[in-house]
Amino acid sequence: MHSTTRFVILLLGVLMIPPAIADPALAFGPLRVPDLSPYSLAHLDPHETHPDLPGEGEWVLTTHASWANTTIMSPNVAAYLAARPGKSALRGQVLSDILALPGDVYLFDGELALAEWEMLRRLTDHSYGFVRLRALSLNGGILDGAVDQFHQAFGFEPNGRDRLQRNTVSNLLRLDSGAPFLGLGSETEWFQDPVVGLGWRGSWRDTWLWNAELSVKLNTHTRPDFFANDHTDIGASVSLQSTGDKQRWYLAWHGVYQGSSGLFPSRSRSLIHSVTASWAYDVSETQTAILQGTISQGPFEKTAGSELGDEQFWLTAGWRWNTDRSSWELAVTENVINFENTSDIVVHGQWQYRW
Repeated sequence: MHSTTRFVILLLGVLMIPPAIADPALAFGPLRVPDLSPYSLAHLDPHETHPDLPGEGEWVLTTHASWANTTIMSPNVAAYLAARPGKSALRGQVLSDILALPGDVYLFDGELALAEWEMLRRLTDHSYGFVRLRALSLNGGILDGAVDQFHQAFGFEPNGRDRLQRNTVSNLLRLDSGAPFLGLGSETEWFQDPVVGLGWRGSWRDTWLWNAELSVKLNTHTRPDFFANDHTDIGASVSLQSTGDKQRWYLAWHGVYQGSSGLFPSRSRSLIHSVTASWAYDVSETQTAILQGTISQGPFEKTAGSELGDEQFWLTAGWRWNTDRSSWELAVTENVINFENTSDIVVHGQWQYRW
């Protein structure tokens, strides 16, 4: 079964929500929005912290799925394609011409599907531990045409999307005129390095919950490539969330140490920072609307004339259904401001169960 079809089936299952009494332990917290920006996949993705917890000794299982349709390219590649008539296939003379362009050269065109599973256990009154596994799938997808029509309807610039063949995989990256990474036309599925972590929580002035988390991406010595950095990454997160009855605010800082790792260690940031803010409003006892924004550094250092090292900005709108011992989420993410280093449209679905 095609990975995009599997993702659609999962989202349909998310929408089949039975009515039940809300569980406060699962009603709190921001949306889980994995970073599916192509150049951020290799390092640890810290996620948002867990502002509220189940009872001591209880478990929470989280099953999450995200799907992203993405086309990004460096300005020199976009200018080259714009000068050619019609749509181009990245092979033969076209590929040779692109690799001969001066400066950084990058292009990613494809659809990414993510499946993630997390087990969390409350250890004491103020601490918890978790383990996280994720699988990714890269394919040409089926929705390039629909995304193009969406951009046209709302007046968004195509940014080179209209110059590439639809529903194919193109993946090339070359920095500082060095040896390029080429993944043209390759569809693949793989498991990423597992993540383990510990967290601590408490209250501040009776109106705020604070959280602190440490997480580690365990290096399984996967060959360094576009989706693995062959490094044991370390992450830290600190967050505050208000405890209002109808609406809540959430603010978090995340830091990831990835060292000089990956395909281009001389250009990689050793420390990556990000900030997330969200606002949640309880529409009813069992339903919550959430708006969320994130600003994140990319994995590469900044260079003149390229967005590859610029900050990533994305906004997310989501809906949470909260039942007796479980919750469901559905959300959509759109990148803003910098468009040539971040996933375009991302759809998320999630189910949590506590026991």
